[in-house]
Amino acid sequence: MGPRAQPRLARRATCVLPGLVWPGHGITATLHELKLPGLAAILGHGRLQQQAGEPYTNWLAHQFGAKELPWGALRWEGEAEGAATGREQPFASRETPYASILCADPVSLAFTSTSLILRGPRELALQADEVAALIDALNTEFAHIGEFRAASPEHWYLHLREPVSTRFHPLSDVLGRPVELFQPEGEKARDWARLANEIQVMLYNHPLNRLRGELGQLTANALWFWGQGNSAPTLHRPAGTLIGDDPMLRGLAAATGATWFSSDAADSPACGQAGHSWWHDTRLQDAALAGDFMGWLEGLQELDAELLQPLWQAWCAGRLHEIRLQAPSDKAFLGATLKTRSRWAFWRGPLANDRLAPLLQASGIQPETTA
Repeated sequence: MGPRAQPRLARRATCVLPGLVWPGHGITATLHELKLPGLAAILGHGRLQQQAGEPYTNWLAHQFGAKELPWGALRWEGEAEGAATGREQPFASRETPYASILCADPVSLAFTSTSLILRGPRELALQADEVAALIDALNTEFAHIGEFRAASPEHWYLHLREPVSTRFHPLSDVLGRPVELFQPEGEKARDWARLANEIQVMLYNHPLNRLRGELGQLTANALWFWGQGNSAPTLHRPAGTLIGDDPMLRGLAAATGATWFSSDAADSPACGQAGHSWWHDTRLQDAALAGDFMGWLEGLQELDAELLQPLWQAWCAGRLHEIRLQAPSDKAFLGATLKTRSRWAFWRGPLANDRLAPLLQASGIQPETTA
């Protein structure tokens, strides 16, 4: 008897696509004009899952077996992981002597007729010299608190000497919404609110922000603290290989021992990664949170061409045995699963636009349903 044949390793891909579901409604007519063959095929042939949403960071923590996570420390670790693997990182160094790390992202606060609205770091489009000037000013004025550091123009941190027990709301929950609904909670919440106000005054009066205002640019007039937590619980990895460019994902890979690749360094999904790979793509999330519909449409078409169509073709050719699509948001969750047996469901086909469009806007999601 010859040697026993080795079992063929199943190849599975999970695509995590926050922002795939537009948070509003009224976009059906525009979506009808798009051609999204990869997405239409996966949703049409797959088993759909639709349910109520939850905050993105909560959902992501649950995928790794935790209720909540210290996102500040994990994201900082992810920034350092990027540097360790050769990714250019001119702002931050890995070492820190401090006990706790908070995300302290630069934002712009602006009054509307009814409330104070927050606009995020990407819209600020700060340059490296501007970041350096503001970080230096923060460390001069508030050295008694800890040390401010920037890993990129969009990701800033506050390294603290003491653990943080106050609860903050993630930036992704607050963008485009009334800030008064998302104030710090718990122990020392008033102290943190007072600190945030002092920082706003300093940033508002900084010459750089005065110049940006004169030029008609958004001013970096506040910091948004979030990501509290001083140690991560024991985590499990949802897949052996994590692929994506979000430093939070890199931090999670480091914490769980998973293999991580940047989206540029990873093989095409059409190759079919051995084992289970987790493709994490956030290109739609920022546009959705900022209410940038045209940017979201452009990203949606890119996503279909670069990721979803190759995945669909790999599944059709048998190079992938299973595809899972997961689109979390606080408005609604959309999922789809394609397994090998789905090939025999000959009555299924790509979704026509009149069926696809409602799935891509939160108002069209029907909670707790499958198809």
